[in-house]
Amino acid sequence: MPSTFTWNPSLNFIKKSTPRLSLVQYGTNPLEYRKQTGINLLDITWELSFSNKSIIEAYAIIDFLKARGGCEPFYFTPPGSLTEYLVIATEWDVKYESQISITINTTFIKVNDII
Repeated sequence: MPSTFTWNPSLNFIKKSTPRLSLVQYGTNPLEYRKQTGINLLDITWELSFSNKSIIEAYAIIDFLKARGGCEPFYFTPPGSLTEYLVIATEWDVKYESQISITINTTFIKVNDII
């Protein structure tokens, strides 16, 4: 059973939704045909920032992400949402604001695994 990510990001995050499309253009005319493809029709990502976290909280977030190695999914409920998503984080960066404050930036990617 996947773990649950329990930390709240800063509220200046971006949610990006991208429909999966197949596009066909016939000849040189501007007519094109678009169709959704695949079983999972919508790719969703969240660009998140965890700003000015204490050293203890920041390292707890970093340790959680490192333990999953970019491939093990975990549950995430975005602020203001009632929907829990299964996501991965393939990279993150850490900015040392001061000796007592750290900011972490990452992107969560919705996955469609069978659990």
